[in-house]
Amino acid sequence: MNSWEHAKAKLDTTPFPSDYVSTWSTFGGGENHSIGKIDHPLTTYVKVIGKINGYEVHAKYNFCEDCREIRNKRLALINNEDYVVYIKNILVHGKSV
Repeated sequence: MNSWEHAKAKLDTTPFPSDYVSTWSTFGGGENHSIGKIDHPLTTYVKVIGKINGYEVHAKYNFCEDCREIRNKRLALINNEDYVVYIKNILVHGKSV
């Protein structure tokens, strides 16, 4: 197994960070989710949580202030050398994956 494949396997067992908001940066904008005909804006938070085999690991989640819930959570392994990203979705549309 090469370094990238090993890093992906390790990411699959990496837990999502449990410290929310205080050490995260807000990112982007314009994302939302809908309940019926009502759109709710989402706040996106991101941070670099470390490295695996030299590849950066980014954590990202979306929070809906109106619903007071996290809607999406994911970890991303970034391979800048080959321009490849490996995504581990943990929560999508408020549901565990």
